[in-house]
Amino acid sequence: MKRFCLVLGTAALLASLLPSAAGAARTLDSYCSPSGDYCIGVLGPKADPAFELRTFSLTDQYKLCLKNGPYERQCGWWKLKSGEHGIYRSRVRLNKSFFLEGAGHFTISAFYGDAERQLGRGLHFDRR
Repeated sequence: MKRFCLVLGTAALLASLLPSAAGAARTLDSYCSPSGDYCIGVLGPKADPAFELRTFSLTDQYKLCLKNGPYERQCGWWKLKSGEHGIYRSRVRLNKSFFLEGAGHFTISAFYGDAERQLGRGLHFDRR
């Protein structure tokens, strides 16, 4: 039963990261933890990407860092908001929150707790 709930929870988190068929956004990169506790993703369009975190086991705040090739890493803190069915979420529009100018290969990483624990792997997207 526990395994079934874990699979169901992971499926719900994955589905929540996928944009609707009618929407213009698409998933540029994503990751879900093996336990299914959280999913992270970068959603497009590439001209105005957003980072999204959905979880049923983490609360409070997290640190988000953006790196563009050789340029200095930019970081900031965001709060998770309680949502439906016990799932916490956060969506960060990267153009509004970071200096995201021009073309390049971008890596975005999320950290939890005292910013020591990285959530999954870095997510990647390109802008041309």
